[in-house]
Amino acid sequence: MPKNTDPAQAAPVAGTIQNDSRLFAGAGAIAAFAAQRAGFSEKMQQDASAAAVEACRETFLAMGDAGGAPATSLSLEFRVAGFADRIEMTIESSGGAPQSAKYQEELSRRLESALAARVQCETRDGRLHLSLVKPFGAGAKA
Repeated sequence: MPKNTDPAQAAPVAGTIQNDSRLFAGAGAIAAFAAQRAGFSEKMQQDASAAAVEACRETFLAMGDAGGAPATSLSLEFRVAGFADRIEMTIESSGGAPQSAKYQEELSRRLESALAARVQCETRDGRLHLSLVKPFGAGAKA
């Protein structure tokens, strides 16, 4: 079966992740799949997977710090798409978004540093919304 490497034809892959660290690997598998479908090397697939797992972990930590519902009762909507030069991930909480813009900026900086990715964190309709772009340089393809 040939790989679909045309981003215009490759639909994003999405799922819901519950706050159970054993399930974070599901987000990693989704990200690795998107990277594989886009034609990235095995190393880049592993990097995309690690970025997704870390982003989920950090997002659940942020939701728990919000002082709202216990983080164990919350979930994340996770969406990822692979393109010729990057992986784009969107994570949105089911609630519990941090209210402080400063906190969101700190979360963005922490993830950018840890993942070598561009990250934007904001509150939309009372939910934490995280956009992550993991670029892959020239020669990243298999």
